[in-house]
Amino acid sequence: MKICLIAPRVGKVKGAFIGGSVNNVVNLSKELAKKHEVHLVTSSPIGTSEVEGIDWCQVHQIYLKGNAGGLRYGFEFLIKAIYTIKKLHEIENFDVINSHSGTPKLGLISGLAGEICKVPSIHTLYTSITPPSEIDKKQHAMFSNYRLFSGPFFSKLQLSKLDCIIAISNNVAKSVSRVFNKKIEVIPPCIDTSRFNSPNLNTFNLKNKFELEDKMTITFLGEREAKGLGILIEAIKEVRKKVDVRVIIVAGLEKEKVREKIKGTEDLVVLLDIVDMPSILAISDIFVAPFLSTFDIADIPLSILEAMAAGKPVIASNVGGIPEIIEHQKNGILVEPGDPGALADAIVSLLENKDEKERIGRNARIHAEQYLSTKRVAEEYERVYEEILKVHNRTKRR
Repeated sequence: MKICLIAPRVGKVKGAFIGGSVNNVVNLSKELAKKHEVHLVTSSPIGTSEVEGIDWCQVHQIYLKGNAGGLRYGFEFLIKAIYTIKKLHEIENFDVINSHSGTPKLGLISGLAGEICKVPSIHTLYTSITPPSEIDKKQHAMFSNYRLFSGPFFSKLQLSKLDCIIAISNNVAKSVSRVFNKKIEVIPPCIDTSRFNSPNLNTFNLKNKFELEDKMTITFLGEREAKGLGILIEAIKEVRKKVDVRVIIVAGLEKEKVREKIKGTEDLVVLLDIVDMPSILAISDIFVAPFLSTFDIADIPLSILEAMAAGKPVIASNVGGIPEIIEHQKNGILVEPGDPGALADAIVSLLENKDEKERIGRNARIHAEQYLSTKRVAEEYERVYEEILKVHNRTKRR
């Protein structure tokens, strides 16, 4: 098959791919490229001017002038992506077009491009379609990210031209089904599990570097309040009363903003920017994801899957699609969002019970290998592509 994938900002920044949907597209495209011809239509990541780090498929970069997240950026990406796909299709003759994004907006690109090129179109949706009342509650993000266009009315328009929607969770699928009847498949994000359980990871030197040789460590990824950074800081103040622990916070491009938020706990925190996550997870005892919600992030956060693939017990909030992959006290621990006391209790309980910590970590690794590997997830995408192609070809012959 010739597969055209569409996703914004896919490329390396300081040697790493940043963002859950970006990493899923990277993992998926790499696996699909082993058997198919994959083309990726994308724009450069924030802070860079060129797409770098992708050599397993053909990359077609769209050059944009607007600020990422702004209305102009989105509109320009829409127009240029459709034009690019149309021109490419005249040469490549794509079999399927599949867009990926956290909101329904990019579904308009694959839907319209599919209609123009007469090719089956799919959109992979990473977050729920949000009811208007929920958008109103989060007005701080509404205009900067034009979240209004992710509500039911506009979502229906944006997804109406598609042949199929792939939801990354049952929770996302349920939100789509409330809007209209459309073929919906549920396929979770994927992880290259081999990267997160390598015997070649040098944990000794890394522990020395951060002075963590005899310390138990908790790892947190992110800088936004929605990911529960404030909840974690409050929880750690309680944890330190019972356990000698250090917290690794991977803040990405927002390290200085996070530095302001951790005042008073600096002696407990190792603050990092962009790192090699397999190595960081290898020196971690626990990974925490105390999300307040998965709104505007990803319904199944990839960071949780990475920690599971590394065989680490995850303590995460019972929100969005997270409980679909974490079974409480079997392959992870679920706590209620916004409750630092519950988070602190869960952290202390695991740190004080080595056998339980290791049992949950093993189960997490097994779950990742069985259900979230790149091979398994790519096979699910292939199945969906083939089914839609059959329907498309039957319709074309009539």
